[in-house]
Amino acid sequence: KYFNSKKKIFLYKNFLNFLSYLKKKNVILLCITNQPGIAKGFLKLDKLNKIHEYINFLINKKTKQFFDKFYHCPHYPVSGFKGEVKKYKIICKCRKPKAGMFKKAIEDFDLLNCKVYNIGNSIVDIKAGQKAGLKNNFLLSKLNKKNFNNKYFYYETNYQNLPNLIL
Repeated sequence: KYFNSKKKIFLYKNFLNFLSYLKKKNVILLCITNQPGIAKGFLKLDKLNKIHEYINFLINKKTKQFFDKFYHCPHYPVSGFKGEVKKYKIICKCRKPKAGMFKKAIEDFDLLNCKVYNIGNSIVDIKAGQKAGLKNNFLLSKLNKKNFNNKYFYYETNYQNLPNLIL
């Protein structure tokens, strides 16, 4: 369930094609992710950074593109895990569905008056984007569309279709 090894990483061709398309349009690509495995003691911060570097290496190898920055939340407030890291066992402002990481990215890249797209694979991604004030939120999920109130975000099942919806 947790990415604690480079061996577990697989990037789908449609995802790589989509990233390549976006970068060719001069889009800033940011990855915003909850990483509770750090707080739970399953993953060390330096290992996560190496995994992010490896993801960019794989993307670059296939597409000559990359993520401009990775943002992660290492926090998880629930205790009871063997080897958990106490300093990360807090209720924070960055863990999605809160908007902290999104707000930081908007500030870091001066995106306040820019058209920003949030593409997530879970409803917490969409909620975080909405709380940060983003208007273009896309849920990419294989789950049944009926499970979601589609009034406030776009729903798609495949990266192939996203270029037609954005830019």
